Amino acid sequence: MVNYLSDLFGIDAENYTLKLALFHTIFNLLGVIIMIPFINKLEKFLLKYFKGKIDKDIDEPKYLNEAVLEFPGTAIVSLIKESKYLYKNAIFEIVAHALNIHRDDIKSDKKIKRVIKGSKENMQIDVEDLYYKKVKTIYGEIINYSTRAQSTLKLSESQNNKITNLKVANRKMVETIRDVKELSKNISIYLNSDNKYIRKEYDRFRKKVVKVLRVIYRFRKEDDNELHYNQLLELKEEAKKEIHRSNKSINKLIREKLITVNMASSLVNDNDNVNDMIKKLISVAELLYVGNEPFLEDNNKQNVSH
Repeated sequence: MVNYLSDLFGIDAENYTLKLALFHTIFNLLGVIIMIPFINKLEKFLLKYFKGKIDKDIDEPKYLNEAVLEFPGTAIVSLIKESKYLYKNAIFEIVAHALNIHRDDIKSDKKIKRVIKGSKENMQIDVEDLYYKKVKTIYGEIINYSTRAQSTLKLSESQNNKITNLKVANRKMVETIRDVKELSKNISIYLNSDNKYIRKEYDRFRKKVVKVLRVIYRFRKEDDNELHYNQLLELKEEAKKEIHRSNKSINKLIREKLITVNMASSLVNDNDNVNDMIKKLISVAELLYVGNEPFLEDNNKQNVSH
């Protein structure tokens, strides 16, 4: 076909450069012609096995788009909604599952001691994988939109402070994931250990975090916010003091040789992690759910003045 078309187009018999170009042209045209009948089937295949998987696996922002950046009020409301969505879905899920606890048990009225006792199955959660799928993209967009809002919109001082607080809240969420990632590894190791003392200590860690998650859930969902908020403040204060008390009990286990050196090292590190995580979880709840009204009032005043 190349030789035939070369003669037809007047290409010299020994002009192999043009003949090679002609060969590639014919090859590409034949490829297109052959594939035309299969375009629809090919499209369905690609959408199903590639785009579908990406959309399913990676959580995307629900409330952030370019339109929200036109006005301070819409930008802040959308950032709050996105931050709350991230907190109550992704963060709550990752922390609960990293402790090998089902979310429904945390939301239930079951006694926490019973929940911990009945949660001995290792869920084998990959915290880092969940972070990339459920947190990273949304967190990045929240920081992106927050920064753009502060640099491009005319914000009042209270509105600017609100956005700054939202950025702090989101940073603390990410730090919480880092803390629970380290804790989760050791929980998986010692969850069903033959050493009853190490099991008891890690169940104590789980109990403390589950207690905080349950109060935060009720604080978000139930009417008596003041009661639950006061409980959160008490738990936050308790976490600050708990570091020293817990270290004493760990030291006792070490002195009496009831746990190994490796167990002791894990306990000391995780004790700090747990208390830091509790303080961060409560701080995020405060930043997201306490005192959201002032910026709205301030924005309404600006709209009235216009």
